[in-house]
Amino acid sequence: MADRADPVILNENIYGIRMIRTDMKKQSRVDVVNRNGFKLYTYRMNNVPFYKHKYLSWQNLDHCNGWNHDKEYLNT
Repeated sequence: MADRADPVILNENIYGIRMIRTDMKKQSRVDVVNRNGFKLYTYRMNNVPFYKHKYLSWQNLDHCNGWNHDKEYLNT
């Protein structure tokens, strides 16, 4: 088993802000980066499968931290 899995893009908004998940052996990290690769924020959690539900999405966090976000998504 590798110590680190390939990164997965969880969300990308219309401004190119991406949420990228990287799984390590015991921990996962989700980096929020802009289109130039500058890291805006990092979420860390235990490496467990994400709970999937139609109303829960990483896209919801796109509106919580002050970077450019898709205002139309709030209407969905």
